[in-house]
Amino acid sequence: MNTPAWSGRSHGTHFDAALNALAQIHHVSGDPPQVTLYELARIVTEALNIERFSVWCATEDRRAIRLYFLYRRSTGAVSDGSILRKEDFPSYFRAPEGRTITIDDVTTDPVAADLLEPYLAPLGIGALLDAPIYSEGAPSGMVCHEHVGGPRTWSDEERLFAGVVADNISRLLEEFLRQRAEQNLRVYQRELQVLDRLEAMGRMAAGIAHDFRNLLNIVLANAELLGEDDLTPGQRVYVNDIRSAVAHGTNLAQELMHFGRDVAGRPSVQSLRPFLEQVSRLAAPSLGDCSIEIRQEREVSRVLIDRPELERVLLNLLINARDAMGGRGTIRIEVTQASGDRKSTGIGRAVCIAVVDSGIGMDADTRLRVFEPFFTSKPEGTGLGLAVARQIITRAGGTIEVESTPGVGTAMHVFLPVID
Repeated sequence: MNTPAWSGRSHGTHFDAALNALAQIHHVSGDPPQVTLYELARIVTEALNIERFSVWCATEDRRAIRLYFLYRRSTGAVSDGSILRKEDFPSYFRAPEGRTITIDDVTTDPVAADLLEPYLAPLGIGALLDAPIYSEGAPSGMVCHEHVGGPRTWSDEERLFAGVVADNISRLLEEFLRQRAEQNLRVYQRELQVLDRLEAMGRMAAGIAHDFRNLLNIVLANAELLGEDDLTPGQRVYVNDIRSAVAHGTNLAQELMHFGRDVAGRPSVQSLRPFLEQVSRLAAPSLGDCSIEIRQEREVSRVLIDRPELERVLLNLLINARDAMGGRGTIRIEVTQASGDRKSTGIGRAVCIAVVDSGIGMDADTRLRVFEPFFTSKPEGTGLGLAVARQIITRAGGTIEVESTPGVGTAMHVFLPVID
């Protein structure tokens, strides 16, 4: 790819020093990639006087980009793991190809329209200067320079500098992509392959469920025609059994129609404490004599996820906890900032939402199969709740894990990558 030559003499010493520093950066074998990127990010954010610098890598199927590295200048904090999918943010992914994507005012530029309300505005980002990165001549990701504050007019020098930064990122990625990026993308790709199979199964199941639900509606309508006054006590029992079975079948049909579907969502930046309090109020009438206790010792980072989808996951986990405890006791929701040292998560800095009960717990076989579609230990369960929950969390770049001991209780851990 031909790129404009950068002439230090024509653009002054301010960028000269930054360019010289960037040219000296090389990945040291054995060092974590973020060590190298941290030094690069520090140089770039100072040279451009910006708050946020991030690198996003394309997934293998090109349907999404995954946050590989995010640096915040004011705090020095780094994070990774969030997902932006093409179907969720089509305007941004359709942005004109070129050396850079320059957005001086995110509130008026159509390229930023999809990102404005769910992502840019909550993070206070007023202007963007993004540059694609390439691998073997093909786009393989994006380097984002994010200005926090109001609009900002990017100069020609700054746009050219951003392109050179992207070239340096491409060079560095060739040096260490096989380390963390490859590992993380491979984990996510495996999850996507599972989701692809589920989607194929879900499309078939949805068609069957649609017809099945129509038949159940006919059965229920006829059952309702049987007047209570015309029935003997024994007949009323049978009619109530019909209604109960139809209700269970309708619930199963509804789950089948949602299972495996890959539809465009509306991921947005979420502050978890107020969200969890709202979910707790929403769930309370369905929890019988169970109460909810939210434990959060300190403020945690925000996450990027579709709000109704996360609500659905947590409601499912709370109902499962209620059932495991026989409808009595205290369900704890514990919120912590995870350091990423849990190898199974495959992500770095994350927020963990744990739903903890003191119920009957699970044996080893149940723990292994708990996310398996149609597997359930409940007499009237569909076996789809946790399968759908896993699908939702995976699409957000996170993971969900189970920890359980028979007779002691269960903790369901939802890990979500931080976005600030």
